Amino acid sequence: LSLQQREHAKDALRRLIQIADHTGQHGELKAHLVTLRRVSGRRLPSEIAYIYAKSLLRRNQAKQALEVLDEMPKNSLDSVKATYMTGVALVVQTKYKQAIEKFDQAAKSSLHWQKQPKISAENRRHLHRIWELSQMNRGRVFYEIGDLGRSVDAYQNISRSSPLFE
Repeated sequence: LSLQQREHAKDALRRLIQIADHTGQHGELKAHLVTLRRVSGRRLPSEIAYIYAKSLLRRNQAKQALEVLDEMPKNSLDSVKATYMTGVALVVQTKYKQAIEKFDQAAKSSLHWQKQPKISAENRRHLHRIWELSQMNRGRVFYEIGDLGRSVDAYQNISRSSPLFE
């Protein structure tokens, strides 16, 4: 397929995942993903992998979501989202220690990428949001395991001007 055709296929599959999530009808989705993997060189494009992993998590399929997230490229902007979402999947599996490690890693990577000079303002905002969500989830997990001091510390990292602060 040409580059334009591959981009069109990605856009179509992104929309199919959204429709399947909305309707609850995921039956045909797997076949389309297999086709996209074949034309993309065996790996799902990272933006498709990410939204598909989110879809799997919405359906309580954390193990499958982790497999998809693990395929995403490392050391990129997309890897920050994948690392954060991996932490979410680990929370679903009640693997709290591993989840905390992933949220720490996502927060650290987010800060690293925010400092890069060629990052757009929109990406900086998105990375900051991932950092905040990582802090929120760290606070939640620490609370779940009974470590209230570290929970409070994590929550206090969120600025009072953040939309997440309540």
